[in-house]
Amino acid sequence: MAPEEVIKEMHKTSIVLQEKLVDIVPLTTTVAYAQQDYRISLAQEIVKLRIEGVSVSLAEIIAKGNPEVAKLKVAHVISEAERQACMKSIAVNMSIADTNRSLLKASKDESIASRKNYYD
Repeated sequence: MAPEEVIKEMHKTSIVLQEKLVDIVPLTTTVAYAQQDYRISLAQEIVKLRIEGVSVSLAEIIAKGNPEVAKLKVAHVISEAERQACMKSIAVNMSIADTNRSLLKASKDESIASRKNYYD
């Protein structure tokens, strides 16, 4: 790959990384609030069931089956998956950036070597 092409790819990768790094903050916030909502709802449902006389071990199982609690759990799992996908995208683009840097360095080294041979 020509150095100019590598530089263009590095620029594209840099833009994607910047976007993903901006995206990760609200995604992480969404995960935190989704987890908070789920845990609060689950705890409230467990307390309600305990007041009704349901045993501790069964209360949690039954509470997790409550449609509202289950919906909040799904929201938490989905938001975590979105955050993880963004993190993986960041890792992949960092790897691409490293590869492009290596390609550019190799191209530069090759260019220097060919000039040295020319003058020798």
